[in-house]
Amino acid sequence: MTADGEAAEPTETDEQAILHMLIPGARARIDGQLSDGDAVDSKALGILGVDAGAVALLVAVRSDLLSLWWLPAAALGVAGILLLAAVWPRTFDVGPDTRTFYETMGASTRLAASRQMLAELLAAIDVNETRLPGKKRLFKAGFRLLVIAIIGALAVAIAS
Repeated sequence: MTADGEAAEPTETDEQAILHMLIPGARARIDGQLSDGDAVDSKALGILGVDAGAVALLVAVRSDLLSLWWLPAAALGVAGILLLAAVWPRTFDVGPDTRTFYETMGASTRLAASRQMLAELLAAIDVNETRLPGKKRLFKAGFRLLVIAIIGALAVAIAS
């Protein structure tokens, strides 16, 4: 604020300070997105193991079950496909390539390089925001179907 109560014009130093605050946060957000993707993969692989075990058990004891044993087995198979789709490799944007960024921005000012770095990190965050929800939806659908199929398998086993 100036002496007469008006807001002072931001200076180049102010903008650099703001960029200095925002860049680490943007990098942390990208790291968080990558960690979220890894967490979904880990959960999906664990649940996929349960799914495979349940299918194997149903197939092993099918002669002792009602003739409808294949219904929960088919549902477990579809759940497995959804879980596999959830862990299918996706490319996440990790931000600018260090070498390319240096070669492009190495001769520029600190302020220009900081602006460009933040712009590229924000673009990477936006790209990742479009990829992660699909992975999570597939996991949730696969998990829900797995639970329903296991309940169906239990019903077939109890009715036998």
